[in-house]
Amino acid sequence: MEALWMFVELLLFLFPIVMLHELGHFVAAKISGVKVNVVSFGFGRKLFGYKDSAGVLWQIALFPLGGYVKMQDGLSDPHSYENKSPLIRAFICIGGPLANFLLSCVILVFTSIYISNYYEEGIVLGVQHESVAEKVGIIKGDVILTVNGKSMSEISAFYGKDNQDLVILVKRGDNNVVLSTTVNHLTELGVNITVKRSLLSSIESGLNDTVIMCKQVFSGIPMLLKTAFNKDEKAEIVGPIGVANLVHSILQKGFPALLFFMAVLSINLGVFNLLPIPGLDGGNIVICLLDFITLLLFKKRIPQNVQKILFFLGFVFIIAILISVSVSDVKNLK
Repeated sequence: MEALWMFVELLLFLFPIVMLHELGHFVAAKISGVKVNVVSFGFGRKLFGYKDSAGVLWQIALFPLGGYVKMQDGLSDPHSYENKSPLIRAFICIGGPLANFLLSCVILVFTSIYISNYYEEGIVLGVQHESVAEKVGIIKGDVILTVNGKSMSEISAFYGKDNQDLVILVKRGDNNVVLSTTVNHLTELGVNITVKRSLLSSIESGLNDTVIMCKQVFSGIPMLLKTAFNKDEKAEIVGPIGVANLVHSILQKGFPALLFFMAVLSINLGVFNLLPIPGLDGGNIVICLLDFITLLLFKKRIPQNVQKILFFLGFVFIIAILISVSVSDVKNLK
């Protein structure tokens, strides 16, 4: 029963992330004059859905880990995806990941505003495992009063500086505790804290956090691929089972933690879809760009049979990754 409930939690958690991704494609297609026939949460047989006045079928399908937008096809139809120029098709492809990044940014801005208004400044919400903060003795529930004599609202003064000696004044219960450490960059402290910010500062913080997370996920792609196909590597990534476990545990930690994890997962989905693998948005964008080059140089498009072969190979590669990380998830459950 617990496993079933965790699966339901996962679906409810993934639904807004996946549907925002598909809505990104939907909006981009509409802007580009492409007719959309189906917007689906999940793959396979339709479970239920409804058709709107524009003739778009909105549905939930049997296998709900993902989604798709089915557009009008046929080179002769002016409202079909294939009829549009390569650059317009690339714009439609990038609409999904952009929607994920926008969702993450909105969540992070909202979270920053929420925490700023409802929490005392400097409360430690969480400490990363094996981080500098954990080693120096900071624990969840501590209140960081000052860092090198500055309040948490002035903490940006330490950003971007290397090899800093930090003296941290912490309130723990009724006592004040002084902790000291040296870090290469303040974000390496490994602690999530509440900070009082203005509305503009919260928006700036949300934008900056989105950019930082995107960079971190992109930089972790080589490790993702290495871990996925090397059984000797310690697992650094999780599949659907691992995500379900994370969602279940994070639900116990409160609203801000849940929103933050949703932002992280949305960014991961956006970045993953930008990988240049046929079948993913990134692979489709690459094909569109190659199509643009072949049209420019040879007045010909990439043959459909070549595209189908590339999509099949990409599909096999994606399935291989999913199987690999799912096996790793099962092993980690033991």
